[in-house]
Amino acid sequence: MECWVIQSGGVMEFPFAEDPKEAVIVCKHVYEGTRPILFAIRHIEDGMWHFSCGNAHDSRDRRFITLQEVYDKDRSIKELKDLQPGSYAIRSGEGEEWIIREIISLD
Repeated sequence: MECWVIQSGGVMEFPFAEDPKEAVIVCKHVYEGTRPILFAIRHIEDGMWHFSCGNAHDSRDRRFITLQEVYDKDRSIKELKDLQPGSYAIRSGEGEEWIIREIISLD
């Protein structure tokens, strides 16, 4: 299911089923636009999206923005619109193909 977002310039396609205003987590590098999105995950507990540059970060490097804002930063994440909670996607560089995997529980 796709959403359509009304903006001052008209209607714009929004490929995610989630509300464009839904909060997501991004690393500070994605937030600042200094590095591309190379890793995305949907948390199994609540389905929350998390996007990062792929480097290790601690909680101080987390930023909260809307799904619309992260989509505006990198339109290629539309390829992840069907990513299910408990799954992640990774790629080697900007413009590269996303590889999607399920999170494996060690329980």
